[in-house]
Order: sequence, then C-alpha cells, then structure tokens
Amino acid sequence: MYTKQHLREHYIQSGSLKSFQSWWKEHYTAKWDAEKQKYMYYAKINNLGDQGQVNPIAAIIQTKYHEWDLMVANQKQETEKKMNKDERTEAQQSKDYLIESLHAAIRKHDKEAYENFNLAGTRFKTIKDIRDGLKNGFFTVPEDFKDTDLVYDWYSYIKVENPAQKPNREGYDAVIKQMRLDASDVKDQIVVMGPEAGLKALNDFKAKTYH
Repeated sequence: MYTKQHLREHYIQSGSLKSFQSWWKEHYTAKWDAEKQKYMYYAKINNLGDQGQVNPIAAIIQTKYHEWDLMVANQKQETEKKMNKDERTEAQQSKDYLIESLHAAIRKHDKEAYENFNLAGTRFKTIKDIRDGLKNGFFTVPEDFKDTDLVYDWYSYIKVENPAQKPNREGYDAVIKQMRLDASDVKDQIVVMGPEAGLKALNDFKAKTYH
C-alpha cells in the first residue's frame, strides 16, 4: 500500500487530481476489474442452465466480487480524504521536510566517503581497461586463501583493486562515525530550535566534507 507521504509527494504537490485518478486506476481499479471478470466467468460456468437456477458456489462468488467493489470504493474514499487533510502544523511540515533533506545529505556524504576511501572497487568500462588492469596488477588473489583451497567459481576468488589506491576501512569508519554525530546534532536543532535554526545547521552540514 502506498503511504500518505508517498501520495502527497507525487500528487498533492503537483496539484493533479488527474494524476491521482490515473494512479488509482492502474494500482486498484484495473486489478479488481480483472478479478471480477475471472469470478464472473466462474459464476457463469457454474450456472445450472435451463431452469436458471444458480449453483450456490456461483452465488458466493458473485457476492464476493460485489464486496470487493465496496472495499475498493471505501479505500479510495479514505485515501482521498487523507490526501486532502494534512493535520500537521506548518512548522511541523517544515521540520519533516528538513529531516528528509538531512537523510539525503547523510546518504550523499556516506557515498562520497566510501569512494574516497577506495571501498567502491574498480570498475572497467572497456576491454582495453581490463587488459591494462591485468598488466598493472589490478587482479589478485587475497592472501587469506590457501593454495590447497578448492575452487568453485574461480572469479569469486579474484580481488580487483587499483594497487595505488588501497582500501581504508578504518578511515572510512572513523569519518562516518563523526558524520553521524554531526547529523544527530543537526536533527536536534531542527526538532528543538525550529525550522530557521535547523535550516542553517543543515546547510552547514551539507557543506562539510568527510574524507
């Protein structure tokens, strides 16, 4: 089920009721229409025929898809009601937006640090890159494997990394620990001090580098 926040972001902000109706048709109406057609077919083939008497199974099936109609209609009504009514205060909406932006900044810092500490691995784009990598010692077998170890998928035992850029897990862990402490301070300012102070703290956090 799509969340209230998901619906708001995609349809309320765009102000497009048409977009919401299209979404509903794709995710709900079309699905249940298909189910109805299937069960209507089952009801038809279970009909006893000449006397027009309906098999009890068919009657149950027809009742069931009518219940589905009501369920889908009620769900749609409730969803529209939630979309049109945001009970948060303006200040709370601002805080929520800043916290979402903070989470995005955390992911950005994490990705940059992971790459800067050479943990992302080496990727080759062309055959020439691979040949150059073979010549320059990019492919090695880690020392923790013994010569007598059995090999299953041989490529699983090959380590690919630039010998001039050694991975630094300890350095990465240290800066990420500090980054998350800084992020926690920013969140405290957003929640306690309010959106204005929180925005300044968030912008300062975004400007930092964790290398």
